[in-house]
Amino acid sequence: MRVKYAHLQRTDGLLAEEVKRLYWARWNEENKDGIAAYNTRIAKEGLPLANPLFELDGVKFVLDTAALAAFPVTELRTPVTNLQFHSDAIVDALDTLFGS
Repeated sequence: MRVKYAHLQRTDGLLAEEVKRLYWARWNEENKDGIAAYNTRIAKEGLPLANPLFELDGVKFVLDTAALAAFPVTELRTPVTNLQFHSDAIVDALDTLFGS
């Protein structure tokens, strides 16, 4: 009896995987035009959430979020401003970049 139940569990798992695979294949097919348009826009304009724009004293700056990981901590010296007011945009950029 024990082997029979293990076989049923395995069959249920395989069925669930197949249903999920078919669901996403159908979803991708039904939404391919929207996905293509989105991918074209991102390729042309970049991913705006990943590179937020800040204005400080009338000067515009773009945060290159991807470059943060490559920036040596030894280069971080005296702070020149406080971006705490922009913390939501910074966290959104990090989440976008790292997939949270």
